[in-house]
Amino acid sequence: MITTAILYVFYGLVALLLALIPTSGGLPNALNDALSVFITEAVKWNNFIPINQLFIILALVFAIESGFFVFKTINWILGKVRGSN
Repeated sequence: MITTAILYVFYGLVALLLALIPTSGGLPNALNDALSVFITEAVKWNNFIPINQLFIILALVFAIESGFFVFKTINWILGKVRGSN
């Protein structure tokens, strides 16, 4: 019963924070046009510079850095819970 009340409070706070985010109509047309021009030009340069591999490397770097961030955040939270930080 107490756990349910705590979960309802947590759910209410998350719902309140999500309600503050404005709704979106999507990306602007100019941005969509710019992305399509970039992609068509990137395909032309793919023979000289392997752009698809560059994006794969960028995604891997982002994944590794995200893992570091999650690890450090969990360690920080555990440190706060234990009271050692």
